[in-house]
Amino acid sequence: MSINVGDTVPNISFTTMTAEGPGPIGYDDLFAGKRVALFSVPGAFTPTCSLQHLPGFIEKASELTSKGIDTIACMAVNDVFVMDAWGKSQNAEGKVLMLADGNGEFTSAIGLELDASGFGMGTRAQRFSLVINDGVVEIVNIEEKIEAPGENEFLSKTIHLSLDPYFRGVITGRHIYSEKVNIGDTIVGRTVSEVIESNHPDYQKGELVLASNGWQEFGISDGEGVRKLNGHQGKLSTALGIMGMPGLTAYAGLLTYGEPKEGDVLVVSAASGPVGCMVGQIAQIHGVEVIGIAGSDEKCNTVRDVFGFKDCINYKTEDIDQRIKELCPNGVDIYFDNVGGDTLDIMTRNLAYEARIVLCGFMTQYNLSTPPPGPNLGPIVGARATIRGVVVYDHYDKQDEFISKAGQWLQDGKVKFIEDEVFGIENTPAQFCKLMRGENFGKTIVTMQ
Repeated sequence: MSINVGDTVPNISFTTMTAEGPGPIGYDDLFAGKRVALFSVPGAFTPTCSLQHLPGFIEKASELTSKGIDTIACMAVNDVFVMDAWGKSQNAEGKVLMLADGNGEFTSAIGLELDASGFGMGTRAQRFSLVINDGVVEIVNIEEKIEAPGENEFLSKTIHLSLDPYFRGVITGRHIYSEKVNIGDTIVGRTVSEVIESNHPDYQKGELVLASNGWQEFGISDGEGVRKLNGHQGKLSTALGIMGMPGLTAYAGLLTYGEPKEGDVLVVSAASGPVGCMVGQIAQIHGVEVIGIAGSDEKCNTVRDVFGFKDCINYKTEDIDQRIKELCPNGVDIYFDNVGGDTLDIMTRNLAYEARIVLCGFMTQYNLSTPPPGPNLGPIVGARATIRGVVVYDHYDKQDEFISKAGQWLQDGKVKFIEDEVFGIENTPAQFCKLMRGENFGKTIVTMQ
């Protein structure tokens, strides 16, 4: 049975490196009259522990001490020389006390052993953290054990997680293809992942896949909806952006419903986002003049200078109606809408004859409890315009064609991309809120550390 809140830690000594060499540090010296943050890792110098766990506590050392922690200590079932060398390599001195539980006695006494024999490491300690006040446990955090895949399933580790506005509809139960996410459910999300264990004949350990692990670091799949990323062109995370669902949405929506012709004038809203920037760049490849709409001068500058649009309108500081009339005196042939609301209403009044409107997203409406009033459709009749809605799930038959073309465009420098990337699963909620406030810049990605 593992240690719990309210338990007293066992009176078992660790070994630490002193100025005179290895020496014991017992219960009284470590815990008596002190508030200690003790965390454990399976092994010194292991990749995740070296990249995330120990550096994380070193980085937060001042913050923890300001909250009443007297000692921050790192323990592992390693010898004292290894622990000392690891601490020095991470510049832990003065911030984190390195403790060796060489024979695993403390680990065994608190019931948090880890069978790592499959990795040739014998019995180690699980990843955990304790807050111990005068020897009594106040807080216990234990890393959850990862479920093993069943028959015809594989386990994958998330590398990149995509954050998309449609999640808001999934959370509220208004998304057309996904059931509502309830309390306790894992929030959905496409991921670039690595297969780390497989009982599936079509997926082997080490393969990179586009999966749907959602907001978690590991996921189990039966292979449905999974695509292998063998031979992926460019940065891996682009499989979630311009080479993934946003890119396919832009490609299918524009070419199937926008029907671009050389000399057309196209306007796209949310132009700096992963769909909008791709719509504009594909349109230019087809000889179309492109105007963007975005929410800051910085975004508009990028839309012009990086993505090559003729111009961009800052909807927060400029009059969209006036600027469209200046930039498109003969009207707009294609309007690709990602936001809905007032912008859509304005654009319906600035259409060329036989214009095409492609409805893709409704960013201005995702947080509303009731839908806003619709636009006046009279101008649609006058312009003999058509309105079509694009849903990417209807166009997966075009995926291979799109990936082939987009990969070549990327290689030739005809399409470019920008990512708004953060590191660590713990930053996912804040990054999603940033996206929904329109403060993101480019494709929103969470990369696991």
